[in-house]
Amino acid sequence: RNVTPEQKAAVLRILRCQPTAFYEILELPKTCTDAEVKKTYRKLSLLTHPDKNGQEQADEAFKMVGRAFAVLGDKEKREKYDRIGMDPDDRMANMKAQ
Repeated sequence: RNVTPEQKAAVLRILRCQPTAFYEILELPKTCTDAEVKKTYRKLSLLTHPDKNGQEQADEAFKMVGRAFAVLGDKEKREKYDRIGMDPDDRMANMKAQ
């Protein structure tokens, strides 16, 4: 399967991010709106989806994009993430934050 330069660059950039650096993964500032989160998620999902991107590591990048959206796209999870700086669904991170 052919991979475009844009797809290749997106996967490599995302994989260089920390798995819980959700704003960095989506390339958004902390001040972004819900609409910007959704729009960027859709764009990156198309670029990294394993069915569209034949790169070996596209699956991992796609999962990272999905996790970033799951947190930043949810008002409560995003507020908690902004407050503690860790994945709000990670039990170990939550224990450390308390």
